[in-house]
Amino acid sequence: MKFNSNKFLLIILLVAFSGIESYAQCYKTVGSRGGSSAFSLEIGAGMPILISPTNDSKFGDNKKVELGLRYLPEGTNFGLRGYYSFAGLSDSGAEPSDHGNKLKIHRVELQGIYMLDDLLGVSDGSIFELESYIGLGAGLGKPSGNDVTNKMIATTIGLRPRFLIDDNRLHVYFDTSYGMLFNQRYDYAGESIPGVDKTDSGSMLHFSVGLSYRL
Repeated sequence: MKFNSNKFLLIILLVAFSGIESYAQCYKTVGSRGGSSAFSLEIGAGMPILISPTNDSKFGDNKKVELGLRYLPEGTNFGLRGYYSFAGLSDSGAEPSDHGNKLKIHRVELQGIYMLDDLLGVSDGSIFELESYIGLGAGLGKPSGNDVTNKMIATTIGLRPRFLIDDNRLHVYFDTSYGMLFNQRYDYAGESIPGVDKTDSGSMLHFSVGLSYRL
């Protein structure tokens, strides 16, 4: 069965907006941000905005899905996240080719988390949380029409506001991050970049929305 990322993103958005609409009811019943575990499962989807290498991609060319397992012990501002994402990227403005002008990227990172709530004066009973994070890991690029795998070093820095929507455990998050891929040897049309070395990098902005459930 073919995965329809547009429908998936629409479902996530509908859940997010319905949750925020009912935030007042949630706030009345929430006494703390607890949960029985320091672990949270996360799933989301978004649309990367390509910065470099040079490209002519258009809105809707690029989509991604993401999974995460967050560890944040109670009473501390520091945590960790194991993160995976799959991005289907393309450059519809590039000269057409017989292989589809696409690049698929699998990304795995370990991310360090720092909660900004105390710095912003957010109370423990609030439905709002704000986390900052920085990540380091690996990326695997698969250009269309080519059997090679481009092995890259992945880094990310981002902000993730979260809103409690149900049962003191389920949150919706809106993520904004900047990511780099070092040793990126293929552009977003799946074409080899001439003269590239290990210090060359690709970069993009990531915008995503998702759900997080505290176990």
